[in-house]
Amino acid sequence: MSKSKSDSILPNLKKHIQQTFSTSPFLIIGVSGGADSMALLYALHKLNIDGLVVHVNYGLRGEESNGDQELVEQVSAMWGFEGCSIRPGKAPGGRNFQQWARDTRYEFFEDLKKEYNADAIAVAHHQDDQLETVLFRILRGSGLDKLSAMNEWDDSRSIWRPFLKIPKQDLIDFCEKEHIPYRTDASNETSNYARNAIRNDVFPIFERFVEGWKGNLSTISEMALVYGESLDALLPADKEIHSLQVRDISAHSERLQGALLKRFIEERSEVKLSKGQTLQLIELLSAPTGKKVAVDNQVTVFKDRESIILKKHYSEEEEPFNEKNIEKEEAEKGTIVEQWKIQISDEPHTTLFVDEASLKWPLRFRKWENGDVFNPLGMSGSQKVSDHVTNRKINSAKREETLILSDSDGTICAILYPEPTKNGQIGNIAESCKVTESTKRYLCIEKI
Repeated sequence: MSKSKSDSILPNLKKHIQQTFSTSPFLIIGVSGGADSMALLYALHKLNIDGLVVHVNYGLRGEESNGDQELVEQVSAMWGFEGCSIRPGKAPGGRNFQQWARDTRYEFFEDLKKEYNADAIAVAHHQDDQLETVLFRILRGSGLDKLSAMNEWDDSRSIWRPFLKIPKQDLIDFCEKEHIPYRTDASNETSNYARNAIRNDVFPIFERFVEGWKGNLSTISEMALVYGESLDALLPADKEIHSLQVRDISAHSERLQGALLKRFIEERSEVKLSKGQTLQLIELLSAPTGKKVAVDNQVTVFKDRESIILKKHYSEEEEPFNEKNIEKEEAEKGTIVEQWKIQISDEPHTTLFVDEASLKWPLRFRKWENGDVFNPLGMSGSQKVSDHVTNRKINSAKREETLILSDSDGTICAILYPEPTKNGQIGNIAESCKVTESTKRYLCIEKI
C-alpha cells in the first residue's frame, strides 16, 4: 500500500467518527481475528475509542478457531479493551449455515448493545465484502433498491461500517505496516460457499478481463441508493404510518406503483414480496372496497375506499380476543371486556345503551362472524353485520375487530365498532332492545 493510503486510514476514521457521533462513542466491536477486524480494533485503540470487543467462536476449525479466540482476547486486553467471547450452539438442521451464523452473531451484538447501552455496533466490512454482496444480489435477481447492499450506517440496528469503502488489500497492508497481528481463516480459500466462490473464482476472472470492474459495481450500488431515496421521497417518512392514498400511487406508471407498494410493505413488516404478490397489490389499487391480499399469515393489505392499508395480525406471542360470557351479577357491578365497559344502571350515562329488561342472560361478548345478522335500530327488517359495517364506512383493515353483544338465545343486541364513525358513533343496537317509555333499567356500553 502506498504511503498516502497508509497514512489516510487513521485520520479518515477519526473524521468518520466525528461525523457519525456527537461525542466519543462506546462501541460493541465485532472482531473475528482476521486482518480487517484487527485493523479496525487497532485503529479504534489508537484513537482512544472505548468499547466491548466481542468474538464469536463457532468452533468449526477446532484448534484454529480456538487460536482466533485466544488472539482476540490477548490483544484486546493488551490494548485496554474489555472482551467477551461467545460460543453458540450447533446450527439447526436444514438451515443455511452462513445465514444462521450471521443472524446469531448479530443477535449477540444487539443484546450486548442494549446491556451496555452502547452507541453502535462496529464491524469491519470492507469494499470487497460490499462488492460480493452487490454481485450476489444481482445474480439472485434482487430489485434495484436492494443493490445498495450495506450502508456505512444502518440506522435500524445502529450498525457502523467505517471501512466499507476501503479495499481489503489496503487493510492487510495497513496491518503489515503497523505490525498488527491477525489470523488467516484457511476455509475462506475454499469455494464451498457461494460467497467464497465469487471471491475466489469469479473476481480473479474480472481482474483479468474487465478493467475497472470494482468501480463499476460500486457505481451500481450508489445508483441503487439514489433509487431507494427516490422511492422514499414518494412514501410517508414515518414508518408507523400504515396507509397510502390510492391517488398518490396510481398517479405513477405501473412499474413504479409496484416498486412503491413493495417498498412500503417490506419496510413496515418482515415479509419479502414476490413478483406475483406485487402484481396482486397493483391490482388492489383499482379493486372495490374490502378487497384484500394476504401477504403471509401475519400481514394483510386492504383496499378501503381511497386508501391501501397494511394490517398486521396477532403474533404468536400475543393473545387473540377471547369470547366471554357476562352474567347479570357481573354487569350489575360493571365488567370490562377488552376496551369496553358493560354495566347495568338506573340512568343512561353513555351514548350506547339498551333496555335491560329486553335481554336474556347471560350475554355473550364475541367477534363478529360472516353470516351474522341483526335488526338495526330504526329498521323494520334484518341486515347482515358485514353490510352494516360497510355502510358505516368502518375501515376495512379494522372490520374484523368489530364486536358483537348477544343474549343467551343468540339474538344480537349490539354491534360495537373498532373505531368511532365520522359522526362519533361507537356502535349500534338492535331494534328489539331499544329503550321505551316503560324502561326502568339500562345496560350501558362504554368505550374506555
